[in-house]
Amino acid sequence: KIKLEGEVYEIDRRTGETWVIRGSVRTKVEDKKPTRALPYAEMKKIDGKLSLSRQTGEYLLAGYLYNGTDWKLNQVTLTVTVNFKDGTSWTRKFVESVDGDPFATFFVGVNTGDTDEGEVDKYTWCFNEVSGFPPSGD
Repeated sequence: KIKLEGEVYEIDRRTGETWVIRGSVRTKVEDKKPTRALPYAEMKKIDGKLSLSRQTGEYLLAGYLYNGTDWKLNQVTLTVTVNFKDGTSWTRKFVESVDGDPFATFFVGVNTGDTDEGEVDKYTWCFNEVSGFPPSGD
Protein backbone atom coordinates (compact mmCIF):
# COMPACT_ATOMS: atom_id res chain seq x y z
CA LYS A 1 0.00 0.00 0.00
CA ILE A 2 1.18 3.50 -0.86
CA LYS A 3 -0.07 6.55 1.05
CA LEU A 4 -0.39 9.85 -0.83
CA GLU A 5 -1.97 13.04 0.53
CA GLY A 6 -4.37 11.35 2.95
CA GLU A 7 -5.47 8.62 0.57
CA VAL A 8 -4.31 5.04 0.62
CA TYR A 9 -3.87 3.18 -2.64
CA GLU A 10 -3.93 -0.60 -2.85
CA ILE A 11 -2.40 -2.25 -5.92
CA ASP A 12 -2.86 -5.90 -6.89
CA ARG A 13 0.61 -6.87 -8.11
CA ARG A 14 -0.75 -9.80 -10.11
CA THR A 15 -3.49 -7.96 -12.05
CA GLY A 16 -2.35 -4.34 -11.79
CA GLU A 17 -5.81 -3.26 -10.55
CA THR A 18 -5.75 -0.28 -8.20
CA TRP A 19 -8.12 0.84 -5.43
CA VAL A 20 -8.23 4.10 -3.49
CA ILE A 21 -9.22 3.84 0.17
CA ARG A 22 -10.79 6.90 1.83
CA GLY A 23 -11.85 6.17 5.39
CA SER A 24 -13.74 2.88 5.23
CA VAL A 25 -14.68 3.20 1.52
CA ARG A 26 -12.61 1.20 -0.98
CA THR A 27 -13.16 2.33 -4.59
CA LYS A 28 -11.64 0.73 -7.64
CA VAL A 29 -9.66 3.20 -9.72
CA GLU A 30 -10.98 3.09 -13.25
CA ASP A 31 -8.40 3.69 -15.96
CA LYS A 32 -8.96 6.38 -18.58
CA LYS A 33 -12.65 6.83 -17.81
CA PRO A 34 -13.52 10.29 -16.53
CA THR A 35 -16.00 10.69 -13.71
CA ARG A 36 -19.09 12.65 -14.73
CA ALA A 37 -22.14 14.02 -12.99
CA LEU A 38 -25.24 11.94 -13.65
CA PRO A 39 -27.99 13.60 -15.65
CA TYR A 40 -31.11 14.38 -13.61
CA ALA A 41 -33.10 11.63 -15.37
CA GLU A 42 -30.53 9.09 -14.12
CA MET A 43 -30.36 10.55 -10.58
CA LYS A 44 -34.12 9.92 -10.23
CA LYS A 45 -33.33 6.17 -10.52
CA ILE A 46 -31.37 6.15 -7.24
CA ASP A 47 -33.60 5.36 -4.28
CA GLY A 48 -33.41 4.28 -0.68
CA LYS A 49 -33.56 5.35 2.93
CA LEU A 50 -30.93 7.01 5.10
CA SER A 51 -31.49 7.10 8.87
CA LEU A 52 -30.01 9.52 11.38
CA SER A 53 -28.80 7.90 14.60
CA ARG A 54 -26.40 8.63 17.39
CA GLN A 55 -23.23 6.53 17.29
CA THR A 56 -20.61 6.92 20.05
CA GLY A 57 -21.85 10.41 20.81
CA GLU A 58 -21.92 11.62 17.20
CA TYR A 59 -24.74 11.70 14.68
CA LEU A 60 -24.45 9.36 11.72
CA LEU A 61 -26.67 9.53 8.64
CA ALA A 62 -26.42 6.09 7.08
CA GLY A 63 -28.24 3.53 5.02
CA TYR A 64 -28.45 1.69 1.76
CA LEU A 65 -29.41 3.14 -1.59
CA TYR A 66 -30.32 1.32 -4.77
CA ASN A 67 -28.51 2.36 -7.96
CA GLY A 68 -31.16 1.79 -10.63
CA THR A 69 -28.86 3.08 -13.38
CA ASP A 70 -26.20 1.49 -15.56
CA TRP A 71 -23.61 3.95 -14.18
CA LYS A 72 -20.86 2.93 -11.73
CA LEU A 73 -21.29 5.49 -8.93
CA ASN A 74 -18.31 6.81 -6.96
CA GLN A 75 -19.50 9.99 -5.22
CA VAL A 76 -22.68 11.51 -3.82
CA THR A 77 -23.23 15.07 -2.63
CA LEU A 78 -26.04 15.34 -0.08
CA THR A 79 -27.70 18.28 1.64
CA VAL A 80 -28.83 17.37 5.14
CA THR A 81 -31.08 19.47 7.37
CA VAL A 82 -31.52 18.57 11.04
CA ASN A 83 -34.14 20.25 13.27
CA PHE A 84 -33.74 19.84 17.03
CA LYS A 85 -36.51 19.82 19.62
CA ASP A 86 -35.12 22.99 21.22
CA GLY A 87 -35.89 24.91 18.00
CA THR A 88 -32.33 25.06 16.63
CA SER A 89 -31.37 23.55 13.30
CA TRP A 90 -28.59 23.29 10.77
CA THR A 91 -28.26 22.57 7.04
CA ARG A 92 -25.00 21.21 5.64
CA LYS A 93 -23.64 19.74 2.44
CA PHE A 94 -21.64 16.50 2.54
CA VAL A 95 -19.58 14.93 -0.26
CA GLU A 96 -19.08 11.19 0.24
CA SER A 97 -17.23 8.52 -1.71
CA VAL A 98 -19.37 5.49 -2.51
CA ASP A 99 -19.01 2.20 -4.33
CA GLY A 100 -22.28 1.95 -6.27
CA ASP A 101 -22.34 -0.79 -8.87
CA PRO A 102 -25.02 -0.59 -11.58
CA PHE A 103 -28.41 -2.05 -10.58
CA ALA A 104 -27.19 -2.85 -7.06
CA THR A 105 -27.50 -1.63 -3.48
CA PHE A 106 -24.67 0.37 -1.93
CA PHE A 107 -23.92 1.87 1.48
CA VAL A 108 -23.74 5.59 2.32
CA GLY A 109 -22.53 6.83 5.69
CA VAL A 110 -22.11 10.46 6.74
CA ASN A 111 -20.66 11.38 10.12
CA THR A 112 -22.04 14.85 10.83
CA GLY A 113 -19.41 15.56 13.48
CA ASP A 114 -22.01 16.84 15.95
CA THR A 115 -21.63 15.58 19.48
CA ASP A 116 -23.96 17.51 21.76
CA GLU A 117 -26.58 19.24 19.64
CA GLY A 118 -29.62 17.96 21.53
CA GLU A 119 -32.53 15.71 20.68
CA VAL A 120 -33.48 15.51 16.99
CA ASP A 121 -37.05 16.44 16.07
CA LYS A 122 -36.81 15.72 12.33
CA TYR A 123 -34.29 15.57 9.51
CA THR A 124 -34.32 15.62 5.72
CA TRP A 125 -31.75 14.83 3.07
CA CYS A 126 -31.53 15.10 -0.69
CA PHE A 127 -29.03 14.60 -3.49
CA ASN A 128 -27.30 17.66 -4.89
CA GLU A 129 -25.17 15.68 -7.30
CA VAL A 130 -24.19 12.08 -8.00
CA SER A 131 -21.04 11.28 -9.96
CA GLY A 132 -19.70 8.17 -11.53
CA PHE A 133 -18.56 6.38 -14.62
CA PRO A 134 -21.04 6.27 -17.50
CA PRO A 135 -21.76 2.97 -19.21
CA SER A 136 -19.23 2.09 -21.90
CA GLY A 137 -20.13 3.73 -25.18
CA ASP A 138 -21.29 7.01 -23.55
